[in-house]
Amino acid sequence: MKNHIKKLLGLQHLWVDSWEIKDKEIIVKVRSPRTSARCPYCSNSTKKIHQYHKRFIKHSVWQSRKVILCFVKKRFYCRKCNKPFSECIPDIDNKRTTKNYRKILLKDLVRSSMNYVASDTGSSSSVLYSVLQEHQAEQVIDW
Repeated sequence: MKNHIKKLLGLQHLWVDSWEIKDKEIIVKVRSPRTSARCPYCSNSTKKIHQYHKRFIKHSVWQSRKVILCFVKKRFYCRKCNKPFSECIPDIDNKRTTKNYRKILLKDLVRSSMNYVASDTGSSSSVLYSVLQEHQAEQVIDW
């Protein structure tokens, strides 16, 4: 069943531990299968974990419920250069939404006003502005 949820949500690079269905949201607890990471400063491989950070990330909408990833992000510690660093996960950056959720917001913004999308999705206007700015920055005009 967990493999089906991974395929349904496009989370093949993560492990699904559990999920909980509530009235307006589905919370999926996921984690990274990695036990080591490469330091971005000195390229040394390390297994030493410095900290764990729990993050709630909006991922998509399924049957009019928000799908929220409860993700435990690992911070590793490099013993060679003595610096902590976070693991890199595809499609999950330092924002509180995934690329998939930002695409959904962008599609909603094309069809509706910003006030309606903000009230319908529960997103703030600053999140919607940042989605628009991110999309505008990706557009390249070929003169």
